[in-house]
Amino acid sequence: MRGWLLVATIPTLSFILPLLLYICPSFFQPLFFGHFIRDYDDFNLLKGVVSYGRNFYLNGEAGRLGCWHILPKTLSEEAKQNRLSNEVIEKLMAEPNYTIIVYLHGSTHSRQWTNRVDTYNVLSAMDLHILCLDYRGFGESDGYPSEAGIIADSIFLFNYTKNLAGKNYIFIWGHSMGSGIAIAVAMELSMKNMPPAGLILEAPFNNLIDLITQSPYSAAWRWTPWFNVFLKQSISRSGLQFNSDKNIKLITCPILIMHAVDDEIIAISLAKKLRDAALSANRDVTFISFAAERGLLHKNINKASELPLILKVFFHKMNE
Repeated sequence: MRGWLLVATIPTLSFILPLLLYICPSFFQPLFFGHFIRDYDDFNLLKGVVSYGRNFYLNGEAGRLGCWHILPKTLSEEAKQNRLSNEVIEKLMAEPNYTIIVYLHGSTHSRQWTNRVDTYNVLSAMDLHILCLDYRGFGESDGYPSEAGIIADSIFLFNYTKNLAGKNYIFIWGHSMGSGIAIAVAMELSMKNMPPAGLILEAPFNNLIDLITQSPYSAAWRWTPWFNVFLKQSISRSGLQFNSDKNIKLITCPILIMHAVDDEIIAISLAKKLRDAALSANRDVTFISFAAERGLLHKNINKASELPLILKVFFHKMNE
């Protein structure tokens, strides 16, 4: 009986969901951001983070933005021994010869999510500062997310970091949905002649229409004759754009794209289209793929043993 119910439900949902999104395109935003998925502990604990750091808040245009600052390994040991205050830790960003990563996470959950913390730990072990935030509406940050709002929050964190970084290089890192945000931020900064030192894109996509078309989540209704019409019109009316393949052409800093061949959420073909768009505008792009047999999927590039070397080679571009 349950089997027949499931069989009957799938085609019904295949009709109802596209129709619902067509009638109420604003539903696209919460479905895409997934900010309502909340499962976190006290952010002051920096749960799972190996290095010393601080939980802090910025006053963005939508209210409070929850942030973490995780110290490089060598600075962490001293800070932990001396129990340095948040104010002193903040000033360590200007300590010479320490590169800084502004990390922009993907959809759902918070800056505390396990695979994100794993990435922070890899970067901290490389002696890098990590600054990360929860966009408006994510984690315990105030407000409600929108594409423009999340971009504004990310630029706010970048500017905060830049004001404290001294002469240290700042790289922007975006994962998954965060890659679209990172590209938009780097584009805006490039157009103001103040680009980051570099842009790192992990498991990125080229544009929102292609992303949803190839997504495993749309497989149940991709076959319907009205899918393309409903999809394009619904997205155009939803307030979302994420035109990364257009935005990337205006970025003036070096770009590193990393993608696993077996990514089950975002096909590597979309990352290749993004790379090709950048190359068509003569951008400085490095593309790294990870073989499917390694099983890195969408969230585990941080487990690749060669990741530190890949990053060091990319960072070296600043000295060429």
